[in-house]
Amino acid sequence: MRVYVETNFVLEMVLEQEDRAACESILRLAELDAIKLALPAFSLAEAASNLARRHDWRRLSAEDKTSREILQLRRSAAFGDETKAVEDSIHKLFARSVQYERESLKRVSARLLAVATVLPLSDRAIRQWRTSPFGDLEVPDAMVLYSILADESLGQEEACFLSRDPAAFDDPDIRRDLRDRRCKFFKSFDHGRRYVESQVVAQPGSSGA
Repeated sequence: MRVYVETNFVLEMVLEQEDRAACESILRLAELDAIKLALPAFSLAEAASNLARRHDWRRLSAEDKTSREILQLRRSAAFGDETKAVEDSIHKLFARSVQYERESLKRVSARLLAVATVLPLSDRAIRQWRTSPFGDLEVPDAMVLYSILADESLGQEEACFLSRDPAAFDDPDIRRDLRDRRCKFFKSFDHGRRYVESQVVAQPGSSGA
């Protein structure tokens, strides 16, 4: 079985968000060769870009908003020393979180690159996008979708596309296009995980890994 994932799959694991366990289970199945995982190259770049913006927002938040309020408190004789300690703690926490997320991105990317088929943003994908019937898609979502639709292996075996972005991909026309190519769409990683695991167990000779 071929399992397609998108940018949020990477971010869930990097940021250790609520669907991380489901994503981890899917990645482990790929590492055990129980499924074939496929990820658009664009998604790796988009995940890195999203993290960079997130880190910049944290820096600006700390410097422009929090610091203004803290500066007022630091002028107080009653709270000056305590406020300085809080300010230092906030900046250290932001710095630690940024470093942790950067290292996490490296670890997750290395695991994905070791087992997943990375789908290029090919000429074929760009041509499909330019003649797209799905005109309401934002450009990043379109790059992800058409990288998947341009995959020559799509339609050759049972497959599914797992996303945490139903606003972009949970469209009747997109679902139908995928279904016509033997690919089911799931709008949550946990629902997708359950389906994938059920298919793995059902495979002849499966040990239920």
